[in-house]
Amino acid sequence: MAVAAGYPAYEETAWARLTLGKLYENYGHPEVAEQQYRAILAERPDYPFAIAALAGLALGRKDYAEAERMLKQACEIIPEFSFYETLAHIYKETGRQEDFNRTVEALWPMLKDDTESGHNMDLEYAKIYSDLLGDQDKALKYALKEYQKRPDNIDVNQVLASIYRQRGNTSEAAKHLAVATRTHSRQPGLVELQQQLASR
Repeated sequence: MAVAAGYPAYEETAWARLTLGKLYENYGHPEVAEQQYRAILAERPDYPFAIAALAGLALGRKDYAEAERMLKQACEIIPEFSFYETLAHIYKETGRQEDFNRTVEALWPMLKDDTESGHNMDLEYAKIYSDLLGDQDKALKYALKEYQKRPDNIDVNQVLASIYRQRGNTSEAAKHLAVATRTHSRQPGLVELQQQLASR
């Protein structure tokens, strides 16, 4: 409804369509999500979040070159933390250690700036330590801080489930995964976590 009610090329309409695309993506319809992201770019060719969303779909297909190209394009428009974080994932996956190190180093001042501006970045710290640096102890510390504030949040519980799984605590992982999957999302990260826990 928000997309239908909005004026083309307005920021609010683009954001509503982006949110709709993410919903399609999370419930297992990447091709429909891609249509939404491309519709945004037809009206706003330089909308960085739609470009980054397409990069995320390319990353899901393991098309690392295309994902990197699009993320760099998005970064040139706006230096958004999440774009650089995803680039770091690409460099890690493709064994580009120098690029990975440089990109991770760029993330710390961004996090510091956001924190000093009043944003709560505990979950982002948890994800960097867990997914990028493999330090599950530090990751757990930040994730639990966030859990105290938002115990029913799907993203928080997904991150905690992943951290506990990597620490070998499958019962805690399963507990948090149950909360994270209560909406039956088909988000790739959640599906992968379910499969990993089921195979243990």
